[in-house]
Amino acid sequence: MKILLVTSTNSKLLSAYSHLFFRTFNENLDPSIDVIVVTEDNTALFDPTRGRFKIIEDSTRAREFRNKFSALTEPRGYKLNLLGDPPRGDAPQLRVDFSYEYDAYRFHHKPFAVEQVYNQIAGLDYDRLVWIDSDTIALKPISPFDLSEFCVKDLKDDRTVMTYLGRVNKYSECGFLGFNLRAADTGRYITAVAEMYHSGWIFSLPEWHDSYVWDHCRKLFEETGVCFENISGPGFKTGHPFVNSGLGKMIDHLKGPARKRAGRSFEKDFI
Repeated sequence: MKILLVTSTNSKLLSAYSHLFFRTFNENLDPSIDVIVVTEDNTALFDPTRGRFKIIEDSTRAREFRNKFSALTEPRGYKLNLLGDPPRGDAPQLRVDFSYEYDAYRFHHKPFAVEQVYNQIAGLDYDRLVWIDSDTIALKPISPFDLSEFCVKDLKDDRTVMTYLGRVNKYSECGFLGFNLRAADTGRYITAVAEMYHSGWIFSLPEWHDSYVWDHCRKLFEETGVCFENISGPGFKTGHPFVNSGLGKMIDHLKGPARKRAGRSFEKDFI
């Protein structure tokens, strides 16, 4: 199975934590697995791997999204809430809330990066495109077989679009997404998610971060009979399915500020 690994980062994140991704994956990833790193906000990146990973600028569509919406307050995580109905003639009372759930500007990079790379590799001999967040670290040598265990395994499967890490009663953990490049609906699904951002339709949804949008579009596709595969296993009932799915034996996901400061997931994360 020929696998392409994709992530994104910028110079600020590279200094803060993505350097760990570069170092540990460069040391542990099998040479047959190619890696593309998409820059965020079109920032220049120093390449610690000296060419082992391919670094490319982000897409025109990502820049168009930023140009259209960056001057607005709401896409950066702020939401105006009306505090009840004001008495007749009185001005409405508003409250401004901040939450990552509304931070479309922060979370737009992944959908556009996946779309960009998917389009660039069309016609090449890759079987799977794996997205992985750049706040991950490789814990041990990783072969194509190791990664294939968390992708659509059957090379003849042309129906299952993507593997994902679902969670009970919550949006999926999208630090790992395994796209099947042999499935007919994969490109259509990837485009649908990116278009939610590019068109501004994302702002009609209850939440604007990418995990919610991947799930929203996945459910719409599933209603039409398109197949996806939840690979969380026992991690489905936890808050951190990444490390409890089996992926945690070879990759750690340092999601959230506390794990980034600690440099690892916590004992309480594991079942």
